[in-house]
Amino acid sequence: MSGKTFALKSILAAAAITVSATAFGKDPVSSIIPGTFIRGADVSCLYDIEQKGIVFKDIDGTEKDMLTILRDHGANWIRLRVWVNPEASQGSVYNHGMCTIEKAAAIGKRAKELDMKILLALHYSDTWATPEYQRKPAAWDKFIRERLITEIGRYSRECMVTMKNAGATPDMVQIGNEINNGILLKDSKNQPTKINGKIGSDNFADLVNSAISEIKGCAPETEIMLHFSKGGDKETISMCLEGIKKINDYDCIGLSWYPFYRNNKTMKELGNVIRFITSKGKKCVIAETSFPWTCDDNEENHDNVRNAVWYLGDDSSMLQVYDNLIEVPGFAYGSHQGKKIIKPSKFNQQKFMEEIKKTVHQNGGSGFFYWGGEWIFTDSQDWKQGSTWENQALFDLNHNALPVLDSFKN
Repeated sequence: MSGKTFALKSILAAAAITVSATAFGKDPVSSIIPGTFIRGADVSCLYDIEQKGIVFKDIDGTEKDMLTILRDHGANWIRLRVWVNPEASQGSVYNHGMCTIEKAAAIGKRAKELDMKILLALHYSDTWATPEYQRKPAAWDKFIRERLITEIGRYSRECMVTMKNAGATPDMVQIGNEINNGILLKDSKNQPTKINGKIGSDNFADLVNSAISEIKGCAPETEIMLHFSKGGDKETISMCLEGIKKINDYDCIGLSWYPFYRNNKTMKELGNVIRFITSKGKKCVIAETSFPWTCDDNEENHDNVRNAVWYLGDDSSMLQVYDNLIEVPGFAYGSHQGKKIIKPSKFNQQKFMEEIKKTVHQNGGSGFFYWGGEWIFTDSQDWKQGSTWENQALFDLNHNALPVLDSFKN
């Protein structure tokens, strides 16, 4: 996920509606979801958040370690995003959310002590990597083809060794982030380069295979994920699968799917894509998803709602996206300009994740990761270190765990 911000305030304010927790009932598939089903959360900002003295609280208000709260509510995996040298991009508005391999190792060690598993997401960039922004680390800008192939392998092994030495060997490694178009496509200043890893090219295959080879050489049992955005778009994912045919050894396809993205299609279409992937003998995991629990935020410069409208283009497109979910029973609905919409609320957030869990399980998928669950507001004086995701976190503005965590239970 990039540093782009999303949310839903100005067009949904009129949709305020209350609902009790009893409206949702018992998840009918909970009893048949296996214990190995991935119920994870990305916690890449946790190290920096804790350094600011933030204390997380469970639903009952008890102060606890954040990873313990996740584990106690049923989460069994964490996802850790890693950048090569985030300090190199400090002048960028995208430098918040920095996570180095050293920080990931520190968090990962704690997760392993709680018997949780780890997905290590290597971005191969100094900052956010998305389909539109696959920027090389600054230190790699001038590398020619063979040196780039060697370096991505060396760096991947170095990350594995660091995690392994900390007692946090990853159970799965994600090679790049949302690599629909490829990896290392531009230099660190976002300028085109002659040597790049466009998906489907020999360069792409050689770069990815180099990384996989070094990871497997260090930890043979670690699984490999390839990750794509537009998770509900079968045509897009089909083209991506064509583009990775030269990749020698991977186990899982990870998908990003957010209900408020116009191009992500419906939850039903997401299920169809999951079935399509698993029919080819590969695991499928929702690597990123989320849902807002409020229209409010804690900081003037990070109004997720307003920014979401900017991203989607106009009010009507926002409402059309929410129409994708209105056939699912159990949500609390409101209306805006005569259209039925699902409003952000604590219980709708919980219901949404229950529906994600069902959709993944019923279509043969292996689990999900909630994105930005830890990314709460921390510092109003430093907007670059603030949160652009706090109204979609797993904790409220006072750092109390939200009911959505109960959707992680087996």
